[in-house]
Amino acid sequence: MRKTLFLLAVGVVIGLGAVGPSARARLAVQADFSGTWVVVSGTGAANSPLGAEGTIAQDASSLTFSTGGRSLRYHLDGSESRNDAGTSTQISQARWITKAVLITTTTHSAAGQWEDAAICSLDAAGHLNVVTVNALKWPEDAMGTRLLVYQKKN
Repeated sequence: MRKTLFLLAVGVVIGLGAVGPSARARLAVQADFSGTWVVVSGTGAANSPLGAEGTIAQDASSLTFSTGGRSLRYHLDGSESRNDAGTSTQISQARWITKAVLITTTTHSAAGQWEDAAICSLDAAGHLNVVTVNALKWPEDAMGTRLLVYQKKN
């Protein structure tokens, strides 16, 4: 058993070493989500940080989603980001998963507290894909999952 695990570990190390410097550099480059985006596929845009149309500003440390007069800013290092939305407060954490960004949010409001998540990624055609998992009001204890596809506006 130990010999098998050792051989497996050696194989992984050799495999990682076989990835050339240029391939490792490509893996290290983060996706660029900046721009103005319009939804072209999917329903439930109200549950997306971008809505039906919105703008993303990105720098090395944060993403800011702006739509319909509201802005949501997320730190990309996993630290807490606080966004106040009228009568509710959202405490979020965002982090890179390879070239995608995972955002988890806990919302605090008079109606209660709940958690949601979103994953943002770019596909090979340059579309922004946003998968949202949101708490539903009914049926209670259910979650809604949606895929929204956005196209960059020229």
